[in-house]
Amino acid sequence: MISTVLTSLIVSLIVSIFTFTIGLRAGKNQADRPKLKEIYRMLAVHFVELQKGIAEGCPKKWEDYLFDKGEYYTTVERMIKDGSLIDLPPKLMLRLEKLEQEILYFGYKHNQIAKEMSRFTFEYLQKYVSNPIEESKYIIRYGTLKSSRGLAIGILLTEDGVKDFISNFNDNNVGISFRVFNDREEKEIYVYPDGLSISIADFVEKLSLSIREQPSVSTLLNERPMLQRQVSNIINILERRTNDPHPFWQTILTAFHDVLKG
Repeated sequence: MISTVLTSLIVSLIVSIFTFTIGLRAGKNQADRPKLKEIYRMLAVHFVELQKGIAEGCPKKWEDYLFDKGEYYTTVERMIKDGSLIDLPPKLMLRLEKLEQEILYFGYKHNQIAKEMSRFTFEYLQKYVSNPIEESKYIIRYGTLKSSRGLAIGILLTEDGVKDFISNFNDNNVGISFRVFNDREEKEIYVYPDGLSISIADFVEKLSLSIREQPSVSTLLNERPMLQRQVSNIINILERRTNDPHPFWQTILTAFHDVLKG
């Protein structure tokens, strides 16, 4: 009888403590809600931008961020250092940090290959041009027209990017321009319709196909779908958290942890 009463008292005490802790945790969560909603929103915007860069053939890389005291201050790294992410679930914070680094490493490799392919592009171009006009050591023109549209070599690495470029390229008086990277030297190449033996659109399409057949490019492009899925998943999580920074189950688990810790 006494043991039953004691058990009942202990259970009641534990339930009371747990209920009280949940109440405290819920109150804190409510107070933190506006700040956390904004943090999740900022993170979602950041990863949407990273996703867009991958899709458009211009993925972000470390060099796109502030370099200070020997390191790059990427968005997630900066928010970790200034304490903005202290209230995020630890596993989610680590996941964000890891994914951001993977995306930027992909961007670094993409940038290196794009530079390599710029040299390939210049060599490939010679099949369809003649009589270059060297305006200077750093500028070469093929043709006599003056209007051109910049062609980012990274776009040529993706079929969708090329289709989009060509679909918006319907002026026979407009050429293309791109940069060739050789060690520390850069050259600006201008190619106009009257200096090319085929149309600009055909040249870009043929060039892109040849580039995508290169082993280094194929390897890089095989990494792209998995990375895009990971980014999409994290964006979905961040958008849900923007609407509800503290899911009910997390409040319960955190309160339980608080009880054990206390």
